[in-house]
Amino acid sequence: MIKLGTDILTTKPGRQKLLIRAWAGEKETVRQRWILIVAGTYPRQELNLPSKMVTPPTVELERIKAERRPW
Repeated sequence: MIKLGTDILTTKPGRQKLLIRAWAGEKETVRQRWILIVAGTYPRQELNLPSKMVTPPTVELERIKAERRPW
């Protein structure tokens, strides 16, 4: 059995379709498989960050915005 993570806020337990897309050069391969999503419980972790890491300075926000642009 392989365990993968999911978005716990939107993915519901149960049978779900998994779509896999891969490219080798110009060739695309697509596969679909049914997988079983099971509920789990995990320990909670809390992070405490300095405010400068939560709200970066304006110059950093511009860099972050530029890095988010699509290729």
